[in-house]
Amino acid sequence: MEFTLLRRALNRRIGQTGLPAPFVAKLWTAAAVAAAAAWAVKLGIGHHDPRLAGVAILGPYGAVYFGMTYLMGIEECAGILRRVVRR
Repeated sequence: MEFTLLRRALNRRIGQTGLPAPFVAKLWTAAAVAAAAAWAVKLGIGHHDPRLAGVAILGPYGAVYFGMTYLMGIEECAGILRRVVRR
């Protein structure tokens, strides 16, 4: 609710803000799929040291998120991957 109210106030004050709805939907979809994968890893590894669990859970989340955004054609993701591959 707060985010909606802040965006409305910004739009009135400085003009149209925000991202196109299809773009946001792609990002949220990628985040949801990545979260589901990370949750599956969390359930699979059980209770361990939080530092090890963090690495084991966040690694797959990031990989799935980047993979999904790349497959969905998000240009920012493709740009990051191009820079990584160049090095």
